[in-house]
Amino acid sequence: MCAWVASAPSVPKFIAYRLLLTLASVPTFSAFRASLADLADRTTDEYTLINQWVETLCAVVRIAALAMVGMVTPRQCLRLSAVMRAIACGIFAMGTTETLKSGDRIPIPWHRLKNPFASLVLYTQTPALTSVAWMDVLVSLPAYNNTLSMLRRQRFQWGMREESRLALMSQLCGLASPFIVVPMLRTCGLMGTMQLSQRIAVATSLIAAYATSDRWFALSALLGSFRHGNTAYDRMFASVARKSGLGEGAKEAASTNLGLIPGLLVPNVLSEIYARTVHSAPATVTVLCAGLHLANSEVVVPWLWPPEECPGE
Repeated sequence: MCAWVASAPSVPKFIAYRLLLTLASVPTFSAFRASLADLADRTTDEYTLINQWVETLCAVVRIAALAMVGMVTPRQCLRLSAVMRAIACGIFAMGTTETLKSGDRIPIPWHRLKNPFASLVLYTQTPALTSVAWMDVLVSLPAYNNTLSMLRRQRFQWGMREESRLALMSQLCGLASPFIVVPMLRTCGLMGTMQLSQRIAVATSLIAAYATSDRWFALSALLGSFRHGNTAYDRMFASVARKSGLGEGAKEAASTNLGLIPGLLVPNVLSEIYARTVHSAPATVTVLCAGLHLANSEVVVPWLWPPEECPGE
């Protein structure tokens, strides 16, 4: 698809590319996580470290890509992306072995595609799964804030080059993650790590809203390297799903579908609020998201976190 768009770029081609990329990424990343789970238990430090080192290597590639901004044309970037995707597919095909036995395979229930939310019934099987579902939705709401780049553009006249530089700083700070995440999980616990991540998000949101200089954004990039709430949540969810008898496929399907409606509605709502307050109070959305992060850290996470998943905390 990348090569096809690069051959003769057009708006219809790009829209088709984005749609197909979105559809393909769901099973691709689910298969990757399932393959990684074959190597190590998802609830262990070993899995966390393997996953973080994979993310670190990906960050190195992203850093190289960000460093190329302004050096190559968009068409050349698409061609390079096509080559790298082809290499990645080859490595995945040659480096993995199917572990799902033929006797354990289940035919795809095509009739259930009439209701894309059928898999969400899995969250009603146990009280712990129901709590996890509500927490997932509520914690994700402020993460849909898509107005930060517009706010930076309005306040500090940022463009693509400055945004790329900020992304580069974030990736560089993220290289320290493999050395931070496991000690943090052991010190703070899973729930504590999740709460800390939300509290840091409060700080970075307030920096974005009230910073008097764009130099403050470097601090946001540094603070971001200490946000490992997603890792803590994934470990907790893996444990709850295992105790409830959920397989990898069912868990991935339910998790993906759970975020479908919020992912469609919340960004549009926040964009509409920004459009209505852009001239009078442009930081309204970011301050609102800071409040949501604070509510998550102090109310939502302690209230909905399954008690059996925080021993000793």
